[in-house]
Amino acid sequence: TRLTVQTLAAFPNNAKSNHEYAASVLSTSNPPDVKRAKEYAEKALSIWPDFCSVHMSLAKMALMENNAAEYEQRMAKAIPCSDTHQQAMTEWTLYWQTMIQRAESNQAKEALLSKYEAHMKVIVPELRKSVAEWNKFLPKDKQIDASALNHYT
Repeated sequence: TRLTVQTLAAFPNNAKSNHEYAASVLSTSNPPDVKRAKEYAEKALSIWPDFCSVHMSLAKMALMENNAAEYEQRMAKAIPCSDTHQQAMTEWTLYWQTMIQRAESNQAKEALLSKYEAHMKVIVPELRKSVAEWNKFLPKDKQIDASALNHYT
């Protein structure tokens, strides 16, 4: 924590320093100081708007505040990124499974499924772009097959 504070003091306009400090605030305060952590995470995003790990962190903070809409929006930005994709997709899937499972009526379940499908219509094209980018750097025999995304469309 001390190193994180020193790094932030030395590099106050560095996205990674702000993100690490936000994570430190969450992990060292009891109860977690979500408001303060969000300030530093938001500053990190103002410096680097496409910092996927920050979107993941802000998504988790949104859940801590019971803000499902913000969680969904942040996760939609984290899923297509190579550095957060696997964890984001796992958490996204668990989130929707839990939400749908907890729905008290078939009507509520159907509404949640529709909402999920609407999100996926936005996420999948972004994910396809990301896969195409990742594949540029992979040998032919290691490239990712994006056809698995077809069942979302």
